[in-house]
Amino acid sequence: MSILIESDRLVIRNFKLTDAPAYHQMTRDKDIQVYVPYACEETYEETYSTIRDYYSVNDYEYDYYLVIEEKQSGKLVGAIIATALTTSPLNLDVCILTDKSMRRKGFMYEALCAFKDAVPKGTTLLFAIAQGNVASYRTVSKLVGIKNTPFPGELGEMMHHLSLTTWG
Repeated sequence: MSILIESDRLVIRNFKLTDAPAYHQMTRDKDIQVYVPYACEETYEETYSTIRDYYSVNDYEYDYYLVIEEKQSGKLVGAIIATALTTSPLNLDVCILTDKSMRRKGFMYEALCAFKDAVPKGTTLLFAIAQGNVASYRTVSKLVGIKNTPFPGELGEMMHHLSLTTWG
Protein backbone atom coordinates (compact mmCIF):
# COMPACT_ATOMS: atom_id res chain seq x y z
CA MET A 1 0.00 0.00 0.00
CA SER A 2 1.33 3.38 -0.94
CA ILE A 3 1.25 6.00 1.82
CA LEU A 4 1.74 9.75 1.66
CA ILE A 5 0.90 11.78 4.75
CA GLU A 6 1.70 15.46 5.10
CA SER A 7 1.78 17.74 8.11
CA ASP A 8 2.87 21.34 8.35
CA ARG A 9 6.59 20.54 8.33
CA LEU A 10 6.78 16.89 7.32
CA VAL A 11 6.19 14.37 4.57
CA ILE A 12 5.62 10.81 5.77
CA ARG A 13 5.93 8.25 2.98
CA ASN A 14 6.96 4.75 2.06
CA PHE A 15 10.64 3.87 2.01
CA LYS A 16 12.56 4.17 -1.26
CA LEU A 17 15.91 2.60 -2.08
CA THR A 18 17.41 6.10 -2.14
CA ASP A 19 16.68 6.32 1.62
CA ALA A 20 19.24 3.62 2.39
CA PRO A 21 22.29 5.88 2.97
CA ALA A 22 20.49 8.29 5.34
CA TYR A 23 18.60 5.50 7.13
CA HIS A 24 21.77 3.47 7.64
CA GLN A 25 23.59 6.55 8.93
CA MET A 26 20.71 7.33 11.32
CA THR A 27 20.77 3.80 12.75
CA ARG A 28 24.50 4.09 13.56
CA ASP A 29 23.44 6.23 16.54
CA LYS A 30 24.08 4.36 19.79
CA ASP A 31 20.74 5.48 21.29
CA ILE A 32 18.84 3.87 18.42
CA GLN A 33 21.00 0.75 18.58
CA VAL A 34 20.33 0.36 22.31
CA TYR A 35 16.56 0.90 22.18
CA VAL A 36 15.68 -0.49 18.74
CA PRO A 37 18.40 -3.02 17.85
CA TYR A 38 16.18 -4.96 15.42
CA ALA A 39 15.98 -1.88 13.16
CA CYS A 40 19.76 -1.55 12.87
CA GLU A 41 21.54 -3.67 10.31
CA GLU A 42 25.29 -3.96 10.73
CA THR A 43 26.36 -3.02 7.21
CA TYR A 44 25.12 -0.64 4.56
CA GLU A 45 24.52 -3.61 2.25
CA GLU A 46 22.22 -5.22 4.85
CA THR A 47 20.32 -1.94 5.27
CA TYR A 48 19.93 -1.60 1.51
CA SER A 49 18.70 -5.21 1.23
CA THR A 50 16.18 -4.74 4.04
CA ILE A 51 14.76 -1.63 2.39
CA ARG A 52 14.74 -3.31 -1.04
CA ASP A 53 13.26 -6.64 0.03
CA TYR A 54 11.02 -5.61 2.90
CA TYR A 55 10.45 -1.94 3.74
CA SER A 56 9.85 -0.63 0.21
CA VAL A 57 7.82 -3.58 -1.10
CA ASN A 58 4.48 -2.12 0.09
CA ASP A 59 2.63 -5.42 -0.14
CA TYR A 60 1.81 -5.85 3.53
CA GLU A 61 -1.73 -4.52 3.78
CA TYR A 62 -1.63 -3.85 7.50
CA ASP A 63 2.02 -2.94 8.04
CA TYR A 64 3.52 0.53 7.70
CA TYR A 65 7.20 1.12 6.92
CA LEU A 66 7.46 4.88 6.66
CA VAL A 67 10.16 7.51 6.31
CA ILE A 68 9.67 10.92 7.86
CA GLU A 69 11.33 13.77 6.03
CA GLU A 70 11.39 17.49 6.61
CA LYS A 71 9.51 19.30 3.82
CA GLN A 72 11.80 22.31 3.67
CA SER A 73 15.14 20.47 3.44
CA GLY A 74 14.10 16.98 2.34
CA LYS A 75 16.29 15.66 5.16
CA LEU A 76 15.48 12.40 6.93
CA VAL A 77 13.86 13.10 10.29
CA GLY A 78 13.24 9.49 11.21
CA ALA A 79 10.97 6.52 10.59
CA ILE A 80 7.77 4.93 11.80
CA ILE A 81 7.62 1.16 11.59
CA ALA A 82 4.22 -0.17 12.59
CA THR A 83 3.47 -3.86 12.20
CA ALA A 84 0.12 -5.55 12.68
CA LEU A 85 -0.25 -7.74 15.73
CA THR A 86 -3.90 -8.42 14.84
CA THR A 87 -5.98 -7.30 11.88
CA SER A 88 -9.53 -7.48 13.20
CA PRO A 89 -9.46 -5.23 15.11
CA LEU A 90 -6.27 -3.67 13.79
CA ASN A 91 -3.58 -3.46 16.48
CA LEU A 92 -0.26 -1.99 15.40
CA ASP A 93 3.03 -2.36 17.27
CA VAL A 94 4.61 1.05 16.63
CA CYS A 95 8.34 1.73 16.60
CA ILE A 96 9.69 5.25 16.21
CA LEU A 97 13.24 6.25 15.26
CA THR A 98 14.51 9.83 15.13
CA ASP A 99 17.75 11.04 13.59
CA LYS A 100 20.00 12.51 16.27
CA SER A 101 20.24 15.88 14.49
CA MET A 102 16.43 16.16 14.33
CA ARG A 103 15.61 15.49 17.98
CA ARG A 104 14.05 18.01 20.36
CA LYS A 105 12.30 19.89 17.54
CA GLY A 106 8.83 18.38 17.88
CA PHE A 107 9.09 16.47 14.60
CA MET A 108 8.31 13.01 15.97
CA TYR A 109 5.27 14.25 17.89
CA GLU A 110 4.02 15.97 14.73
CA ALA A 111 4.63 12.79 12.72
CA LEU A 112 2.80 10.59 15.23
CA CYS A 113 -0.20 12.96 15.27
CA ALA A 114 -0.39 12.82 11.47
CA PHE A 115 0.12 9.04 11.43
CA LYS A 116 -2.63 8.33 13.97
CA ASP A 117 -5.05 10.44 11.93
CA ALA A 118 -4.14 8.52 8.75
CA VAL A 119 -4.59 4.92 9.95
CA PRO A 120 -8.05 3.32 9.80
CA LYS A 121 -10.40 4.50 12.53
CA GLY A 122 -10.59 2.07 15.43
CA THR A 123 -6.93 1.07 15.07
CA THR A 124 -5.05 0.62 18.33
CA LEU A 125 -1.48 1.89 18.32
CA LEU A 126 0.71 0.06 20.84
CA PHE A 127 4.02 1.43 22.08
CA ALA A 128 6.48 -0.60 24.19
CA ILE A 129 9.15 1.85 25.30
CA ALA A 130 12.18 0.89 27.38
CA GLN A 131 12.17 2.44 30.86
CA GLY A 132 15.37 4.37 30.09
CA ASN A 133 14.09 5.88 26.85
CA VAL A 134 12.76 9.06 28.43
CA ALA A 135 12.55 11.09 25.21
CA SER A 136 10.35 8.56 23.39
CA TYR A 137 8.18 8.10 26.46
CA ARG A 138 7.61 11.85 26.79
CA THR A 139 6.85 12.22 23.09
CA VAL A 140 4.32 9.39 22.97
CA SER A 141 2.77 10.41 26.31
CA LYS A 142 1.74 13.76 24.80
CA LEU A 143 -0.62 12.13 22.26
CA VAL A 144 -4.25 12.92 22.97
CA GLY A 145 -6.01 9.76 24.16
CA ILE A 146 -2.87 7.84 25.08
CA LYS A 147 -3.23 5.38 27.97
CA ASN A 148 -0.73 3.60 30.16
CA THR A 149 -1.48 -0.10 29.77
CA PRO A 150 0.48 -1.97 32.44
CA PHE A 151 1.98 -5.24 31.29
CA PRO A 152 2.32 -8.03 33.86
CA GLY A 153 5.57 -9.67 34.81
CA GLU A 154 9.19 -8.89 34.08
CA LEU A 155 8.43 -7.14 30.79
CA GLY A 156 6.18 -4.72 32.63
CA GLU A 157 9.10 -3.72 34.82
CA MET A 158 11.40 -3.14 31.84
CA MET A 159 9.02 -1.32 29.50
CA HIS A 160 6.41 1.41 29.46
CA HIS A 161 3.34 0.11 27.64
CA LEU A 162 1.16 2.79 26.09
CA SER A 163 -1.82 2.48 23.77
CA LEU A 164 -4.06 4.73 21.76
CA THR A 165 -7.19 3.76 19.85
CA THR A 166 -7.98 6.08 16.99
CA TRP A 167 -11.44 7.55 17.02
CA GLY A 168 -13.98 8.32 14.37
